[in-house]
Amino acid sequence: MTETCFSEWICQQLSNKKTQSDVARELLVNRSTINTWCNGSRLPSAALKEKIASSSLFLSLGKENLSFVLLLCHNQEIKKSKKLDIKE
Repeated sequence: MTETCFSEWICQQLSNKKTQSDVARELLVNRSTINTWCNGSRLPSAALKEKIASSSLFLSLGKENLSFVLLLCHNQEIKKSKKLDIKE
């Protein structure tokens, strides 16, 4: 079983609850920023990771929201580095 990465998780949250525009408004970023997260080309900054962890996307997750966001971003970085290793 593969580990969920940030882009997969954010896309799942969007398909279940909100649009990219809704999340962008809540986090005070451009919709294109959300799109780059969804397609896996970028990850949120440290400040945005904290905002995401305290956003309404996490209402049902409990206290470990920031740790969860950090884990998802870490998984994304590992997945990206594995793709780079394969290309080299």
